[in-house]
Amino acid sequence: MPPAFRILVADAIHEQWRSLLASHRGLEIDAATGLNEAALCERIADYDALIVRSKTRVPAAVTSGGRRIKVIGRAGIGVDYRHGSDQPPPNGPVSRVRTSSFEVD
Repeated sequence: MPPAFRILVADAIHEQWRSLLASHRGLEIDAATGLNEAALCERIADYDALIVRSKTRVPAAVTSGGRRIKVIGRAGIGVDYRHGSDQPPPNGPVSRVRTSSFEVD
């Protein structure tokens, strides 16, 4: 059996969604809410995916520290990107993510 695809859920999501994820074979789901940037950087190295909401910021240090990370999902509607604003979005600049190995849809 291949190793589990490990997902770190860094913000609170409804139990129904966590149960749905956990019901899929091959997925290992861990929840760790309230992590500061340093703690998130430390934990992300062992995960294939990260799920956040708007509370958790995903700075460059997090994406560069995740040697296994393949996807970052934002639970909720849209991304926090304000076109034409000089304020960076709170959960990670879309332009930075697009220039890395991640895809933004």
